[in-house]
Amino acid sequence: GGVGTAKARFPSTPTATEIATETTTAISIPVAQIGSVIGRSGANINQIRTGSGAKVKLHDSVPNAPERTLELSGTAYQVRVAQKLVASFLLSEDQQQQQQHGLQTYH
Repeated sequence: GGVGTAKARFPSTPTATEIATETTTAISIPVAQIGSVIGRSGANINQIRTGSGAKVKLHDSVPNAPERTLELSGTAYQVRVAQKLVASFLLSEDQQQQQQHGLQTYH
């Protein structure tokens, strides 16, 4: 079973199940951070689409709602990659805000 252990060590390698399984996941994004997910002229959201191969749909904003829903669909692997890309854009936004505002956090 050398192949099985290699897969366990490298989570970025898709499993057969992840390639075969279609899934849809919704992520709630705080309205203040939507810009960092979309990017300038849609650059970030396009990178999520092309980098993961997943379909990415940003739902319309609901008046006075603190969050917007980002829907990711595709194979389980594509969705997992898309989630990581979304998280990396959100993380870089958090780091930029912390640098601009000292070490204040908004949690």
